[in-house]
Amino acid sequence: MVRVNALDDLGHQSYLSGLVFKRKPMDPAKLKGLAYFGFAGASYVYWPYIAMYLGQGGTTLAMTAACLAGMSQLGV
Repeated sequence: MVRVNALDDLGHQSYLSGLVFKRKPMDPAKLKGLAYFGFAGASYVYWPYIAMYLGQGGTTLAMTAACLAGMSQLGV
């Protein structure tokens, strides 16, 4: 039984071309969702500076829109 498992493991490893774990590239839609969340986080950190230019309501609206867009892109 151990020998059969070892042969199966060698067969599976040959399909991976020597890689133990195959890397999956990041989906562009998910990357865009993370960028939206990054924008929302950055606007929270720099709230006073952005609020001077956009106003308090505009900054809150931009953060809310970024969070909702990020959730829709990530499929949360």
